[in-house]
Amino acid sequence: MKNKNMVISIIIAIIVIAGLIWLAIRGANAPENNGTDNPAAGVGAMKFVQNEKLGKILTDGKGMTLYYFSKDILGKSNCFGGCVTAWPLYDPAEFAAPAGTIAADFTNIDRGDGTSQLAYKGWPLYYYFQDKNPGDTLGENVGEVWFVIPDPFYRVMIVNKENEGNYLSDEKDMALYYFANDTVGTATSSAVSNCVGQCLVNWPPFYAELETLVVPSTMKKSDFTKLKTPDNRDILAYKGRPLYYYINDKNPGDTLGQNVGEVWFLVKP
Repeated sequence: MKNKNMVISIIIAIIVIAGLIWLAIRGANAPENNGTDNPAAGVGAMKFVQNEKLGKILTDGKGMTLYYFSKDILGKSNCFGGCVTAWPLYDPAEFAAPAGTIAADFTNIDRGDGTSQLAYKGWPLYYYFQDKNPGDTLGENVGEVWFVIPDPFYRVMIVNKENEGNYLSDEKDMALYYFANDTVGTATSSAVSNCVGQCLVNWPPFYAELETLVVPSTMKKSDFTKLKTPDNRDILAYKGRPLYYYINDKNPGDTLGQNVGEVWFLVKP
């Protein structure tokens, strides 16, 4: 019996030693963690990195900058053919969300040609072919229609529509307008909203906290000021003009308020 127990003990010891050797070999061949518990880091995992001029911006796991295209519509890409050659798509198959972000902010959109594309907060994501090294941001403001993705995200964006050119929208691609009958603010006098009663029903005021307002790099936060509507609601003004939505704009990219009554107009950056 004693010999039998000894044999069993030897067999168990051999199994344990073999297991330890296998673990050591596996550990030696494992990819470097790079200081993170995310297994996709350095491959497809996104991250926000600090840029000296642009603040914290979205990149892939290798630090390559990602952009939005102002001619897109929220949830829809308008970049095809040669555009994709210069602005390659971010492949959804490589996706892993940055730490601390909301997973629902990242979605796959159907490009209508059998392929899909990753979007952040509804905006399709692209690289720029001239960005060769991590940290490059050569695509910022190219053609006045390409911009980085900041964190926090934009509250006011520059968007572009055929026949309208660049104009301002909120982060959900809803157009912003000014009222020609308002009193325009100057360096020495405040703007005044003259939209009252039913006017404010049809043209709801746009407002965002100035302290946390994020705008594209080509715009100045100092051009935005806070004031009150006639019914005492907060409203933002841009370059002295109060900003409004239009009640009949139901979908992202709508600009049905343009030139209504020949007194309502899209706001140009």
